[in-house]
Amino acid sequence: MGNCSFAGNNFAANLKATAINFSFLVPAAFFNAKKISIFATIHIRIFKI
Repeated sequence: MGNCSFAGNNFAANLKATAINFSFLVPAAFFNAKKISIFATIHIRIFKI
């Protein structure tokens, strides 16, 4: 019984950590995508001229 509750707490802690990681990861990924698209448009403009 004690083992089971410990595993449950561990699972909840892992879930919380994963949620925190996602909350940092999603904006970072979005920001990187934005940066990449800006660089791509700059490169396209350079090659067009």
